[in-house]
Amino acid sequence: MQQYVLDEIARPDLDRIKAYLDDKAKPSGLEGLWWVELTDDLLSAEQAAHPECQPHRFAVELGRSSLRFEFFIRSHRHLRCSCAGYANEPQRAWIMAFADQLVAALQLRT
Repeated sequence: MQQYVLDEIARPDLDRIKAYLDDKAKPSGLEGLWWVELTDDLLSAEQAAHPECQPHRFAVELGRSSLRFEFFIRSHRHLRCSCAGYANEPQRAWIMAFADQLVAALQLRT
């Protein structure tokens, strides 16, 4: 899986990260996993042509000392569809910006 990983996160920061993700993302129903939905302007032509699959999103996983931002864009409604796949360049940049904003907002040192 292609992903951006922040590791060596201090234990006291984990609760602050969890609170941030609870506010900025959607809980998945699994402990430590959130979904972040892409804005419509970030969708590829194929993703935009599949309104039945929207919203499209990526996963963020909080581990014991790491935070993972997946570069795989998934459909909210369908497990298998041609519109799911690895992020294009604008989507990757947006995911990285989301991660950078989290780090800056919480003043994390990793």
